[in-house]
Amino acid sequence: TEFTVRDATNKDIPEILKLLQTAFANQRELDPPSGVFKETVATLTEKLSTGGGFIVEVDQHVVGYVFYQPNNDHMYLGRLATHPDYRGKGIARILINHVETKAREQKLPCIRLGVRVVLTQNRQMFESYGFKFVSYEKHEGYTEPTFIWMAKPLSDALHHSSGEPPSASEC
Repeated sequence: TEFTVRDATNKDIPEILKLLQTAFANQRELDPPSGVFKETVATLTEKLSTGGGFIVEVDQHVVGYVFYQPNNDHMYLGRLATHPDYRGKGIARILINHVETKAREQKLPCIRLGVRVVLTQNRQMFESYGFKFVSYEKHEGYTEPTFIWMAKPLSDALHHSSGEPPSASEC
């Protein structure tokens, strides 16, 4: 299968929205509910205008998507989605690699993301790509942790005066 990767544009948003709803369909019962189901053309347009996104296409159909948002000290990665028919084919790695390249271009020392505590397979996938646990967090109104912040230091980005890259907890 030949994959094409490119920057997401506003023209892609209806197809991205459809992909997100399909890719996250198995998370409809999450508590608290996933914000992905509140996404609209307007919210995705806003996200693209403040950050950016990459899509993976097969035969001009969107089968993978990731959103990124540059911050002062890190690149945020969110809404990583692969169409269920294309999982296990390296699309997540392709998208994460593109976000890493974007972070390096912007001289950001690391990438951060949030993953739900109950989605252990997702956490394991991110760990396999070099992301490390940073902290447990909870959504408003919850007493127990509901998600985990994870980070991946970029070894060739900004370094300490010691020459070492930042640790995940410093990201």
